[in-house]
Amino acid sequence: MPDLEANVRQAEAALALNRSRLAEQLAGVNLQDIQSATDIQRAEAGVAVVQANLRQVQDSANLQVATANNGVLQAQANAKNSAANLTRFQEVFAKGFIAHSELDTANAQADVNAAQLSSAQENVKLVRAKVDADLASAREQLKQAQAALDAARAGLAQRDIKRKQVKEAQDAIRQSEAALAFSRAQLAKAFIRTPISGTVLQLAQQQGETIAAGLSAPTLIIVADLNRLQVDAFVDETDIGRVQLGQPAQITVDAYPNHPFLGRVEKIASGSTMQQNVVTYDVTISLQNPEHMLKPDMTATTVIVVGRRDNALAVPVDAIKPTTRGSTVTVMTRGKNGQPTFRVRSVKTGISDGDNTEILKGLREGDRVVLSGQVPGMSTDQQGPRFRMPFFGGGRGGGGARGGGGGGHP
Repeated sequence: MPDLEANVRQAEAALALNRSRLAEQLAGVNLQDIQSATDIQRAEAGVAVVQANLRQVQDSANLQVATANNGVLQAQANAKNSAANLTRFQEVFAKGFIAHSELDTANAQADVNAAQLSSAQENVKLVRAKVDADLASAREQLKQAQAALDAARAGLAQRDIKRKQVKEAQDAIRQSEAALAFSRAQLAKAFIRTPISGTVLQLAQQQGETIAAGLSAPTLIIVADLNRLQVDAFVDETDIGRVQLGQPAQITVDAYPNHPFLGRVEKIASGSTMQQNVVTYDVTISLQNPEHMLKPDMTATTVIVVGRRDNALAVPVDAIKPTTRGSTVTVMTRGKNGQPTFRVRSVKTGISDGDNTEILKGLREGDRVVLSGQVPGMSTDQQGPRFRMPFFGGGRGGGGARGGGGGGHP
């Protein structure tokens, strides 16, 4: 058994380890989700800013280049105009119409405009170089921002990998739980336990003894729940039809003859048994035994109440004589001379408990009936008594033909 307990502890440790790993994986996934979303938002914002800056640089470059080109065109126009003026002044000077100073002024203006044209052309080159550098820098920034966005989006793939790891951790936990359940089941099988809680009646084996399993399981311990005792009553086949589930019953045992116990019919067997060559049926009766007075295997006498009549008119069963036309009762009366007279009356009977029978019709309260074996001429004191009493239908003990009850054991 120590090896089984070690297996349980090992399975518990493996389960705890897998649960710890799952917690770490879940924390990583949550952090990755937050980080990835933040990084993507930041990268997208950076790309948008860089793209706007690139458009601004492009617009500024176009404006600068256009301005420089306009300067070149203006310088070209000025240089061409001054060159044409210089040519005209040279022709006029050769004819002697203008002074030499005017020719010098025209020549100087032509040189200035030519220099301005050269400067404007050089400015165009400088502007284009600057614009190309600005555009290259803006494009590089855009490339870097796009790379950051791609890296942030790649974090989503990393998140998927972590989620896959979480699923693997959950599968490992389920496997660990199954292994732990199996180990505990194996350990539980090492102990033999009774299916119910109760009082030990018999102990056939002691702790530490070796038990050899054969074709039939050996009896190790007999346990009884004294709060749930029941009576198995054997009811005659002639009375079983009157027994129903839920009917009250009264049980007496030899140990407490003056202490009846109350019960109720809980089960009626469908299969029959033979009791002294009489067909009987096992009726299970639940008992109320709060003080634990009853003990298992006591012989019990059972009375099952199959009917009840209050203030019923009843006579002893010996007073009723069955005939082909029904039941009759002999009634004793006294004449005028005080001598007893006997008359036979037809009666209609009701339920019977084996000792007394209910009279439904044919007699009145106070009538005296003659019991079986009495003969006319007996004294008044020897005649049968008058009967009027609470009456219970049912029978007593031993599977009597009229009782609906039977002997049994709690």
